[in-house]
Amino acid sequence: DKQFDWRMQMVQRDGTTEWSQGIFEANGPDSDVVAAHAVAQAADGTIAVAGTVKADTKQPRHWAALFRTSADGQSPKVPTYYGDNSNKTGANDLAIDAAGNHVLAGWIEDVKGKDGFIVVASASGIPKHTWRGSAVGAQSLHAVLVRTGGAIWAVGSDDRDKKKPTQGWLVRLNAQGALDGLTHFSTDKKSTGLLDIAPMAGGGAVAVGTRIGGVKRDIWVVRIDATGKLLWQEHGGDGLATATAVAVQGPGSIVVTGSVTPAA
Repeated sequence: DKQFDWRMQMVQRDGTTEWSQGIFEANGPDSDVVAAHAVAQAADGTIAVAGTVKADTKQPRHWAALFRTSADGQSPKVPTYYGDNSNKTGANDLAIDAAGNHVLAGWIEDVKGKDGFIVVASASGIPKHTWRGSAVGAQSLHAVLVRTGGAIWAVGSDDRDKKKPTQGWLVRLNAQGALDGLTHFSTDKKSTGLLDIAPMAGGGAVAVGTRIGGVKRDIWVVRIDATGKLLWQEHGGDGLATATAVAVQGPGSIVVTGSVTPAA
């Protein structure tokens, strides 16, 4: 069996590697097939990494996983897994709130389909709240944001109706982990998906992803108000374009990065 490992590196500003450590080389179960998708740092310096682990290559089981270590990388904690033996689960993004809780967003899959999945775990990795969508088709959450006060916003894609295009969607949970609202963003019957989200002044947010129509794929930017409603959306790009990350720089200035394959 092949084994894949998560590897963490702390790099100084001049590009010098300060430390490097394999996560599951000594801390995970046998025959790990792992993928690290997100990293965050708590106020006390603890570094957390979230992703997906196939804990036993002989069984079709995937788990959302959380790994924690000290700021110097020298005091790793035993990884924590989320899911159960009847489902496949994965984490795509991670955020840490003001109280040190870890918020993982991703997906959970069983014989009925694939749903969006959010788990809130304590600073020590113990699960406190979980939320699961209910898709007819396939759902996934790709990015998560913790608001001031502890509310959780997560964005992704939702194929809730196989007869209609996939839609970008927003899941909002309150600070207690209960559902506060769902918003689906459609655009002229095109398939859409959201890959990242960043907070805006006034309690709103901006999310980015992709919009697909025929052979064309555009960068897609969605501006959302404090209640989760759409304020405006824009799309564009030449050839095949996807927006994968967004940041807010100054009042109302949005920076978007991604990839573009020029039209032939």
